[in-house]
Amino acid sequence: MAERSAVDYACRVTPMQEGMLFESLASVSVDGGTPYVSVLRFRAPRTVELNTLRRRWKHLVRNHAVLRTSFRRDKDGVFWQAALRDRQVPFTITDLSGETPVAREEGVLRRATALARAGMNPERDVLCRMDLFDRGDEGYDLLLTFHHAILDGWSVRILLDALFAEATETATPDAPRPSFAAYVHWLHRRDRAADQAWWRDYLGGIDPATPALPGQLRDDGVPLRRDYACRLENFAGLTDAARALGTTRARLLQAAWAALLSRYNRADSLFGLIVSGRAGGYAGAENLVGMCVNTIPVKADWGIGQSFAQWFHRWSADLAAAERHGFLGLADMQRLVQPGVVLAPPSCRRRPATGNSRADGGQPRRTGRRLYRRLLPWFRRRHG
Repeated sequence: MAERSAVDYACRVTPMQEGMLFESLASVSVDGGTPYVSVLRFRAPRTVELNTLRRRWKHLVRNHAVLRTSFRRDKDGVFWQAALRDRQVPFTITDLSGETPVAREEGVLRRATALARAGMNPERDVLCRMDLFDRGDEGYDLLLTFHHAILDGWSVRILLDALFAEATETATPDAPRPSFAAYVHWLHRRDRAADQAWWRDYLGGIDPATPALPGQLRDDGVPLRRDYACRLENFAGLTDAARALGTTRARLLQAAWAALLSRYNRADSLFGLIVSGRAGGYAGAENLVGMCVNTIPVKADWGIGQSFAQWFHRWSADLAAAERHGFLGLADMQRLVQPGVVLAPPSCRRRPATGNSRADGGQPRRTGRRLYRRLLPWFRRRHG
């Protein structure tokens, strides 16, 4: 029992975490950088008490074990994660109150740039930190730096709401949240055969050709990136259209993209969509802090003879079902489609298949005491 007190939990990773970790560690081995490291900047008014912010941050770290996560691979190349009970997650304070406004801004930007360039090694580094800058009468700037393999955007909002609610004394202290480890165990205990059957049916008949749009490639075949700005007044019409269809602006924009792909390619095609990973019936998922999101393939299949409204309601219902089954990795889905349909890049397909079960669909391979005995020696060597 004494050994088990070293970690709050240890478990497998989600399909999205696996992909992020694979790419992050491949990048580290080549050039020392790591993708999927986010540096988010926030502003807090001077009325917020510094000591309250620091105390609240410690409370969040204690209450949300994912902030103390470390990753490792076993001898088979399978990723595991553990929340280290005594891991210190930094909260630093830099006093810029004596600097000019320009120097203050430069100081914050310089630190943000350094944090982004430094990256985070998922198997070695602390994967979350908070840096606060005292800008005197201008208030405070905060930089939240984290590896995306431990937090998604939904979770960041939960953490920040809890941090500032307590700091401004406008709400009760943050209550204990559902365990991310319990969510991961639930995910790996799902009926994978049912999810696979649904996706095999959904993805059947897709044209192997890669969807394209005008101006997508330069003459040398390199993909182009195009950024577009939308004027605020245009959102009024978008809101009205979404309301008429009984949906949200985000879902309507996704449907418009699907319709454009379908009409331009004159065939059913696919595009990738990030989903929350919280639509599968897990109790308390809306309050969960962790990396729950996943990427799923979505059909672009607006057929001739259908009005946009008719197609949208059918497409939206299919997408809602896709979200309920959207817990497989792209590497797993790649095995379900006909040859020539590419869902995952070659680097993804070389990874071991996700899922915490035997090939015959049995129970998870390593859990409980055996898992702790396997992981603890490694975590102790790495983290003392």
